[in-house]
Amino acid sequence: TLSDRYLDGTLMVSSYGQPEDSYASACRDSALAQLEVTGVTSNGTVFYDTTNLTDLRIGNRILPEALETALALVKVGQRAKILAKASRMRDDTSRFPYGWALEGDVTWDVKCHNVTRPAKMSLEDRVEATRIRKEWGNALFRDHRYQEALDKYEIAYSVIRPQILTGNSEQQAVKPSNTEATQLKIDLCLNKAMSYKR
Repeated sequence: TLSDRYLDGTLMVSSYGQPEDSYASACRDSALAQLEVTGVTSNGTVFYDTTNLTDLRIGNRILPEALETALALVKVGQRAKILAKASRMRDDTSRFPYGWALEGDVTWDVKCHNVTRPAKMSLEDRVEATRIRKEWGNALFRDHRYQEALDKYEIAYSVIRPQILTGNSEQQAVKPSNTEATQLKIDLCLNKAMSYKR
């Protein structure tokens, strides 16, 4: 399957192989994933070679944003080739020791071994994930990138909002007595309002 994530050719994802089952989880934001990842420049230089990343929380800024965004189109049991144009990675060139490679077009080869859905996160992990996305949104807001900031705030809110309990004992709703989580929810609502205002 070939997907153009932004419909402009800057982030192309080619998925290979069938997911393990029809309900296989994708590597969506906040999911916990086990991946094999290799990054290659357009001239064939391997700049990132990791045989196995375990307990990788997607969206926690451990990998470049373009790669983490593209992973949402990859399911358990699939391989993918992700072509990211330099324009999609400009914010990440100073964050990683291999930032020099992100100044040009790169290809990421990925194999997804396992994904744990965000609904199974502990409350502490959800608070941490929400905080990271809120701070990221704040940085985008300060750079006057209001729509991107709003997107981060909405993702952050979806991580911390009360879950609808489905009988799964591992799923935890955020209780009003958890002051940090409640304050994060209030901050996110205010930040979203400011982004809409701009």
